[in-house]
Amino acid sequence: MAQPFLNQTTLASLVGTGARLPSYPRKGLVPGVVHLGLGAFHRAHQTMVFDALLQRGGSAEHLAFAAAVWMRYCLGEDERGASYALSDPLAEVLQATAKQHRGDAPATVKALLGTGSIWGKVLPQDARWTPRVTYWLGQMPSCGVVPALKDINRGVNRNARPG
Repeated sequence: MAQPFLNQTTLASLVGTGARLPSYPRKGLVPGVVHLGLGAFHRAHQTMVFDALLQRGGSAEHLAFAAAVWMRYCLGEDERGASYALSDPLAEVLQATAKQHRGDAPATVKALLGTGSIWGKVLPQDARWTPRVTYWLGQMPSCGVVPALKDINRGVNRNARPG
């Protein structure tokens, strides 16, 4: 069953249903933000946000964890080995790269951070960034993504360096 798109017709069908509808005039609105899903949205923002945080001297621990999760996602397999499709215009390249370096966190991070259209040139060279992404990606095969997330939220291993 196809999911309905939100448009003028479907919006009008929600009148009287209790749904919160826009109360402002929409006739003159033009698109100003486009969200294309995990891959494109992530790629469009990550380098700018991460670089700005590192430039200010801030901790990028949670962002490094998020980058490691994204690299794990690039495998196209869940933790039980079930396949899923990557939603990214570069899906084939990203998945092939992740699978080529499966089990080798430093090589995976180096290869995926080398995708300049995603990460740019500066961020992969940051001495604080790459080791933290490598550390968190290396934790995922042994403990899983959810336990690693619990660890980072508790502050566990926050200062550990990849071995």
